[in-house]
Amino acid sequence: EIGVVIMPHGSTQPWNDAVETTIKPLRSKYPIEMAYGMGDPYIIQDAVSRLEQRGIRRIVFVRMYALDHQMKPITDYILGLSDRSPADGHGGGHGSANAPPQVRTAALFSTFGGYEQNPEIALVLHKRIAELSKDPANETVLLLAHGEGTDEGNAQWISVMNQNIDRLRQDPHCAQLKAIKALTVREDWPKEREKAVAAVRATIEEASKQGRVLVIANRLYGSGPYKKMLKGLNFELSERGL
Repeated sequence: EIGVVIMPHGSTQPWNDAVETTIKPLRSKYPIEMAYGMGDPYIIQDAVSRLEQRGIRRIVFVRMYALDHQMKPITDYILGLSDRSPADGHGGGHGSANAPPQVRTAALFSTFGGYEQNPEIALVLHKRIAELSKDPANETVLLLAHGEGTDEGNAQWISVMNQNIDRLRQDPHCAQLKAIKALTVREDWPKEREKAVAAVRATIEEASKQGRVLVIANRLYGSGPYKKMLKGLNFELSERGL
């Protein structure tokens, strides 16, 4: 029998409730334990131990993060799948003084992550666009995501979003849109965030001179700080998230 540990980031109660609602149908198929957080070894240990107490010996560990590399190094180390310990969750090497503890377990693990890399995400984005769109030929759509701190990581996120845009363009409705663009705000890194938000604001300001601007919150749930970041501009925001 296979058990599942799911690790979402976690946030406010509405955010967590939305995740639980999404996962609920799977509970009739699999024993599932949650491990909210950014690779907390003690929370992960508790989730694994609860499954083992139910007789589970094989566990699928799900990183419920947008891209498949996010949180992989630290959780692979915690689960014993790698001997390279990220010092702070973002790098480091074997034997680091800041290495997190590894789980004590006899279970065998398989892992995956990167929900935004699933082609079906384009279907969700199309639904969000359709909820706001009235005259596609006169509309510019901006997919707005969290983003990453490194230029390399951020570029990878944009690349994944552009793949979803290519899928959206195959739909007759989205094919009529004036433009669909992928942007991030890099919100956890002040220096990068300042430049990114300025670029997003400039894009909205320019596009709004030529028609409607629809901003789609390209996030798991809600729209985060977008309203505050984009205050004073002329656009319509989908706040629902994926």
